Amino acid sequence: MKKEQWLELKDKFVGREKEMEKYFFYIDPDQVVEFDQMRVKGNLTKNINTYETQFLAGNPQYAPISVVPSINGETYKCMDGTTRAKAKQRAKKLDSTQKLWVSTYHHDVENYNDDLWDDFQDQANDHDGAQPATEEDMKSRIVDRIDSGRLERVLKEILGSNYPDTQTPEGLAIFAKEGGKWAKETLFMNSSRTALWFENKIFDVINKKSQGPTRMVTYTTEECLNFYSNNGKTGYSNVGTGNVQVVSANEKASEVVQSGRIPIFNVGALCTFAINHPDGLFTLVLNYSSTELKGLNKEKLDAKRRNDAAIFLRRYGLFKKCDFKVRIVAMPQCSADKGKIEVIYDERVEIAFDLSTAGKKKQQMSMTI
Repeated sequence: MKKEQWLELKDKFVGREKEMEKYFFYIDPDQVVEFDQMRVKGNLTKNINTYETQFLAGNPQYAPISVVPSINGETYKCMDGTTRAKAKQRAKKLDSTQKLWVSTYHHDVENYNDDLWDDFQDQANDHDGAQPATEEDMKSRIVDRIDSGRLERVLKEILGSNYPDTQTPEGLAIFAKEGGKWAKETLFMNSSRTALWFENKIFDVINKKSQGPTRMVTYTTEECLNFYSNNGKTGYSNVGTGNVQVVSANEKASEVVQSGRIPIFNVGALCTFAINHPDGLFTLVLNYSSTELKGLNKEKLDAKRRNDAAIFLRRYGLFKKCDFKVRIVAMPQCSADKGKIEVIYDERVEIAFDLSTAGKKKQQMSMTI
């Protein structure tokens, strides 16, 4: 454990210091015969040499290392503090009086299981000084928790009935966000990396581990309008109706479920909107059906979206003399969309869109909201 953990633990024994002798004591360094601590960067020879020199110079340990006793109580497994334990073992070869300060508190009192030991080890490695956990350390530990199911168990406990369906892009985004927040607040508080950094790492790891084609999700018209109402960030509100004719906050949202419908898009609808809402916002929502999504990956889906947007904008060119504005957005239908609406085109903020190169990756000028 690191010094901060030790000081926090000591506070639990204020007024009953005598009890501490049961859980914090000195042993022969060679009684540690197994090392469990997981750290990519850990156990560096340089660090062991530094500690060995300090111990031989008479400097004490700043905190006990955490151990689990064997059944016979004669040997121990080191759960945290591997570098110090190995340094003590080396120091003993030159000074037979060297003793190792250990703690069995988390084993004897807190009944730590593998999950809790993993968390404790990462908290102990979350140094604020010269040896902070590296990005490689942190990413490795995130992967471990995903592989072991630990992150899923933690979030189910935290979120309860609000635990998301991770088979949907929106649910996966929530899982990654809450997991990133937990990792930052629980494991790596001293890291300069933000919760968003951990969120992105979780999302990337899960995506890379996904087998088969990219997961896709579809929405009914009502679900589409509900989602856009809650996440479109325009003031549009049309929840529970499933009616695309509704105009809210001077905006009309009209969905497209098939690319083939765009060339024959209802010009009359645009005319009516232009007359009744001359300064309004007409939003085309790309919400493809399962047939349209079949066989697509993220790259192909993005190309399809931009191609369809270009087709619509060419058609919308007939109305360039009108004052109303056009916006084109895509529902998060692919796991890589991270549960966020993508704004492909917005005339109000002049998001660039080159009609002549629609669908080409280098021309993807868009943003997510």
